[in-house]
Amino acid sequence: MKQKNAENPPEVRGQLANEQFKLPKKLEQMQANPNGNYTISDVGNICKKLGMELKSPKRGSHYKVFSELTLGPLTIPAKRPLKAVYIKEFIKLCSAHISKLNEGQ
Repeated sequence: MKQKNAENPPEVRGQLANEQFKLPKKLEQMQANPNGNYTISDVGNICKKLGMELKSPKRGSHYKVFSELTLGPLTIPAKRPLKAVYIKEFIKLCSAHISKLNEGQ
């Protein structure tokens, strides 16, 4: 897999310098209720906050979530609302990404 030389967004860099990185509130809501009414834009906002990448489909309807710190992408269909199974997998990917961020301090 091709690795990009992307920096962490400013909110991630500042947080890493000061303390261990924590879960965004929306991600905490997803953990508490994975069956909630979540959309792909919610996933995109979390990815942006964490410094992960969300790629829109070139054709078809599935988005891909990438993290430079973890292996492999997560594929999520853009249907609304997102099914709980995809939210749970997204939470696992985000948690792995955050633990890697915290290890790098």
